[in-house]
Amino acid sequence: FQKNNGKKLPLPPILHANLEDMLQLQEEEGISSNSSNKKNILIVGDVHGCYQELLTLVETAKSKIYYHDDDDNNDDGKIDFTCVILVGDLCNKGPESLQVIQHVRKTPNWFAVRGNHDEGALCAMLGDNVQLEKHTYQWVLNNNNNNDIITDKDVEWLANLPYTI
Repeated sequence: FQKNNGKKLPLPPILHANLEDMLQLQEEEGISSNSSNKKNILIVGDVHGCYQELLTLVETAKSKIYYHDDDDNNDDGKIDFTCVILVGDLCNKGPESLQVIQHVRKTPNWFAVRGNHDEGALCAMLGDNVQLEKHTYQWVLNNNNNNDIITDKDVEWLANLPYTI
């Protein structure tokens, strides 16, 4: 990815995304929805790089929510969410920021908005030395000693996150 050299971070191409449009776009790309016409949506905020906790939270939510309509429950009695929406601050503070970013980016029907920590990380990824000097953004440089590498796709995806859904 190209460094931004201290220039102002560009706005995402879509500032305010529409969930119906996002689901339709995925369907057109061959990614089907997880549920019937009902909108079983899980909304999660402030994950802050806690990847394992995010996965545990989603599984716990699936097992705790039951509907009388059998169409909403899968074979093991857990609910299938139409989508999962993360409402900002996917990264920083926790040990697995990049894993959170990559999981949300790669998982069908998972969407996110850009929070202030995501924006700060994006600035650091694009070479903003002020952000890179802050302890909370050091994972951008060393990925917490994991073998994971921030890819161009990760940076592009983060840069394209809308501010609202």
